[in-house]
Amino acid sequence: METKEMIAQINNAFEHLKEAVEKKASAEEIDRIQNAIDDIELKMKRPNFAPNETKGEMTDLEKKELEEFKSYGRTGAIGETLGKKAMSSDSNPDGGVFLPENMSNTIITRLRKISPIRQIADVVTIGLGNEYKMPREKGKDYGAGWVGERQERPVTSNDQFEIVRIPVHEMYAQPQITQNLLDDTSFNFENYIADRVANRFAQLEGSAFVKGDGVNMPEGFLTNKEIEQIEAKLDFDGLLDLIYGLDAEYASGATFLAKRTTMRDLRILKDNNNDYIWQPSAQAGQPNTVLGYSVIEADDMATSGVGALPIAFGNFREGYQIVDKSGFVTIRDPYTSKPWIKFYTTRRVGGGVKKPEAIKVLKQKQ
Repeated sequence: METKEMIAQINNAFEHLKEAVEKKASAEEIDRIQNAIDDIELKMKRPNFAPNETKGEMTDLEKKELEEFKSYGRTGAIGETLGKKAMSSDSNPDGGVFLPENMSNTIITRLRKISPIRQIADVVTIGLGNEYKMPREKGKDYGAGWVGERQERPVTSNDQFEIVRIPVHEMYAQPQITQNLLDDTSFNFENYIADRVANRFAQLEGSAFVKGDGVNMPEGFLTNKEIEQIEAKLDFDGLLDLIYGLDAEYASGATFLAKRTTMRDLRILKDNNNDYIWQPSAQAGQPNTVLGYSVIEADDMATSGVGALPIAFGNFREGYQIVDKSGFVTIRDPYTSKPWIKFYTTRRVGGGVKKPEAIKVLKQKQ
C-alpha cells in the first residue's frame, strides 16, 4: 500500500473517530476505530530490514569485506581485508573482527529508525575513552545594572561551569545458528545478524534512554532528578501547563513523547473551543501533532494513570545526549555450544541528560 493512501486512510479513520465520540458511541466502537488507526500507523513505521537494498552501489572494498565476513561466519577463516581489521588496535585480539563498513552502517541506520529517542536527541560518536565530557553552566545569572555617566563600573558576578560526564556502557547480542545453516548458501547470514542485532540493541537502547538507572546502562530522562515533573491532569489544561512549563528558548523544536496507549487517549481530547487537539500527519515521514507540537511514540514511557509519568515534553536535542563508541565487534564461537555457532556482538553506548531545563515531564494527578 502506498504511503499517500495510508495517510488518506488515517485521516478518514480519524474523522470516523471524531464522529463516534460526538455521537457518544460505545467504547467498543471507539476502540475498533482506534485499533484501525494504530494498525495503519504501524505499517507506515515498519522499518525495511533488507540490508542488500541500499542506496548506491557498494565499493569493491565493501563487497570484498562482505564476502570475507560471510566466509568468516561459515568457516571461521579471516580473509586478508578483515584480517587487517582484526589486528588493529581498536579490535578484539582474541578473534573479534569489526563488521564490514556497509553492514555496520546498516545496523546503525536501523538503530536510528527503531529507537525513538535517537530520532530526537543529540548524538555524538567518540573513538577513544570511556566517557564523553562537556562543560555546562550552573545556571546563575550574570550580574548587571544601571550606572550614571561618571559612575564607577564595579566588577559584576558571572556564572560558573561544571563538567557533565556521560559514560559509555556495553550491550550485547548473542544469536546462534547451526553449522548446517551456515553451510547452506541460500541462508542470508548477513541479514540474520543485522536483524537480530539491530532489533535487540534498539530495544535495550530505547528502554535505557527513557528509564535507565545509570547502572551498567545509560541514564534515562525519567530517572534524572534534575528534570522538573509538572503535576497536572491528562487533559487540555494539563497539557498547557506542561507546554508553558518549558522555557520559551526550548519551545522551538520541542516534541511530545508518549506511549502508544497514551497517544490513543490524546486523540479524543478537546480544547476549550470543543476542537480536537490531535492532528494526524498529512505528509509522509512527518509525525502527528498535538497543539502544534509533534508526538513521538515511545513504548517505554509509562501507561497513563494517577501518579504515573505518561508524557514528556521538551527539546530533546538540547536536553538529552547519546554517546556512541564507534565500532561493532563480533566474535565467532563454534566451541562452547556444539553444534551451535554463537555470534557474540557488542556495542558501547551512553546516554544522559545534559540540560535538564530543556525537558519537562507530566506527573499525572486525579
